[in-house]
Amino acid sequence: MTQHCDTSPLAPPVLLHRAALLAEGFSDNHIRRALREGALTAIAPGVYLRETETRALGAAARHQVTVGAVTSRLSGDPVISHVSAAIMHGLPFVYSELPPVHVTRAGAAKSRRGSGLMSHRGALTPGEVVMLGGLPVTTVARTVVDCALLLPFANAVVLTDAALHRQQVTPGALVTQLRLHPRVPGMRTAADVIGFADGRSAGVGESYSRVLLRRAGLPPPELRVTLSESPDQSLGVAAFGYREQRVLGEFDGHDGPTPHVLARDELRRDAGWQVLRWAWTDLCSPGALIVRLASALRLPIPRAAASLLGDGDLDLGGI
Repeated sequence: MTQHCDTSPLAPPVLLHRAALLAEGFSDNHIRRALREGALTAIAPGVYLRETETRALGAAARHQVTVGAVTSRLSGDPVISHVSAAIMHGLPFVYSELPPVHVTRAGAAKSRRGSGLMSHRGALTPGEVVMLGGLPVTTVARTVVDCALLLPFANAVVLTDAALHRQQVTPGALVTQLRLHPRVPGMRTAADVIGFADGRSAGVGESYSRVLLRRAGLPPPELRVTLSESPDQSLGVAAFGYREQRVLGEFDGHDGPTPHVLARDELRRDAGWQVLRWAWTDLCSPGALIVRLASALRLPIPRAAASLLGDGDLDLGGI
């Protein structure tokens, strides 16, 4: 299944409501046929988007529209939370399919899932809720911790790194948030995510690279390594570095390095550094990358890396 990362902003689409369509002369048969043929997309019971607007919206914007449509029908005082809150705050999310709308309500009952809705039960203090676009949403700190409790480790690290990198939250605020609800099950797992997260990771690929190195059992690299080998020639800043072994690592994403970047790599090699580059294809089938890194670091291939050596057998944890 295709995985995506989306940070697209909310667009102002026109929502079509069943009652309004019926008043204009459409029948339920017309609506069902339009849904089958793709002319309409249902985003909530009785609420639709035209196909042209569905295509124009990114996944994050579609979810934001769905959040508004779903929560407007809910009774009580639901607060948008978890992955839905992360999307409302503009944080990146990595997905195989769009999530249901997540809300949190006060009370001690268990969480439950409905049609397109995941309703959580939990305590919320006034300081853990903000208003975004007229809707109550958990704060970034509460959202990050909630997602760390809910998501696979890699996904949670991606989200937490991004919140720190964009300075939407501080490490201290996350530690304070962890302490607010110490009896919530899974807080040790959330604390592991918060402790591992680092705002110096600049993007999903760099965050996931760090998770991969941890899973493989390789030592953690230094991040954002400033290189100044020559007073008159800058060697730039490397994403990952092992100073003792003189090894640098860079994640290229989908576009690959530019000629300027490749020329700088040659200068780094002339200065005695090994430069390793990798892309998404390497992270999805990382066996060769782990071998290259271990060899460059003059380390044996870690035992934990054995399960990563096949093509395509890495468990991406839903990422």
